[in-house]
Amino acid sequence: MSEPAQLHRLLPHPGAVSPAAAAAHLVGREVLILNMVASADGHTTVAGRSRGIRGGQGDRELFHALRAHADAILVGTGTLRAERYGDWIRDDRRLAMRAAAGLTQPPVGATLARLGDVPWDIPLFTSPGRMIVYSGVPVDVPETVTADVEVVVLDRADPAAAIADLRARGLRSILCEGGARLNGVLLSAGLVDELQLVIAPQVVGGTDALTVVQGTLEDDLALTLLDAYESEDALLLRYRIARDV
Repeated sequence: MSEPAQLHRLLPHPGAVSPAAAAAHLVGREVLILNMVASADGHTTVAGRSRGIRGGQGDRELFHALRAHADAILVGTGTLRAERYGDWIRDDRRLAMRAAAGLTQPPVGATLARLGDVPWDIPLFTSPGRMIVYSGVPVDVPETVTADVEVVVLDRADPAAAIADLRARGLRSILCEGGARLNGVLLSAGLVDELQLVIAPQVVGGTDALTVVQGTLEDDLALTLLDAYESEDALLLRYRIARDV
């Protein structure tokens, strides 16, 4: 396996930075961060899948480094289904990265399934990982599922209750990988602390662009830039979500 790409940090202090160093801010913090990639004209998918958005090797390395440093990874059921999710950490190098960060257990996966519609046929549910399904209705786990799955029934699969449950389990840093509808729900509920946004050097076009956030927010949210990196002409930006004081 080739060595990971170095990121060119633009802010706050210019220089070469490893993906592991760029993701290390997750460790030990109580934080919920959205990680998304979009084209320069605002698209997050091509033909219904995010893989058509070309953020480059630096984006891929940071994506997996963030996973390797998070306590929990939250993904909407629609994104799980569309992207055919598998194991959260897929190779020894990233397992070693996680161990070097002092994290002895793999990340816990989580999803919100308001009506209990879970894509049980994806590879994730036959992996050895741990997965928590938050649902608004009782859900039976099929016998074909070999992953360690726990179903937690919540009133309307309330996102705030789901995040509180994850934190009560000692899972402090939560990485959300979308989709856009889940992002909107979390932002509307005031649960998001940071946004990791990759701007891919690509223009997609079209009339029905799926944006990073789907749904109406009560108020727009101001962002404060924390980190900025460049890799293969892509911009990798980390923002803090402003909070009303």
